[in-house]
Amino acid sequence: MHKSLLKHISSNQTASGIFRMLFGYDSPDLHREVMDLDFRNPVGLAPGFDTSAEFYNAASAAGYGFVVIGPVCFTRKEGVKAAVAALRGVPARNIIIGLDITKAPGSTSEEDIAKGFLDAFDYSYDFSDFTVIDFYDETLGPVRDPVFIKAITDPLIEARMAYDSYHPLVIRLSATLRPADLAPILDYCLMNGIDGVMLSGEPLIKRTVEFSKGRLPIIAEGRIGIPSRARALIEAGASLVAIQCNTKRFKPQLPKAIMKSLKKK
Repeated sequence: MHKSLLKHISSNQTASGIFRMLFGYDSPDLHREVMDLDFRNPVGLAPGFDTSAEFYNAASAAGYGFVVIGPVCFTRKEGVKAAVAALRGVPARNIIIGLDITKAPGSTSEEDIAKGFLDAFDYSYDFSDFTVIDFYDETLGPVRDPVFIKAITDPLIEARMAYDSYHPLVIRLSATLRPADLAPILDYCLMNGIDGVMLSGEPLIKRTVEFSKGRLPIIAEGRIGIPSRARALIEAGASLVAIQCNTKRFKPQLPKAIMKSLKKK
């Protein structure tokens, strides 16, 4: 779908209403309370679809229950500052907003990388419902290393304590992570107040459920093109599913199809 059309639907309530009539679907049976947030359904969009906070209300009109904006960083002109400006200008309508923060370009030392994450987190804290700390991209650094993850994440956990409102933190794990790499990372999450993990593939989902005994919510992401794939991830133990796509591959009819499939359980 063309970006200009998605942007118009997102910013114009009349267009959004028409889109909702065509594609929207809602059922109280599919509401999910995850990380103390009320998701109207478990189907959302992963980082990479709405990188500058332009299309989230179009996603809502199509029936998606949440969207993760980004990845964004602190120093890029089109990064977290642009996303926050957009969210301030056009409030989200009936959709949960996650914001994926990542490494600032040019950061090489662990200290600089951590500062970039913290600056992005502080700048955006009040403008999204939860924050995704992005360790998905292997070029960020040693993203399999729990010591590295701790160095980036600990300052965000500490900063959160200074705010009046509680803001869930989700760690997005690398798509190439192996089940054997999971245990120390999940142990860190459980011991330090991380609210959820975002990961790919049924083996990692099942291992996370097993290790955490179901205590750690899972957002499963992937290129989910058919309802049975989303249903398999939910049945493996995911709390939510996040579809990886760009604007050209955006499917407004997909959430309804997935939700009807889930209701047949």
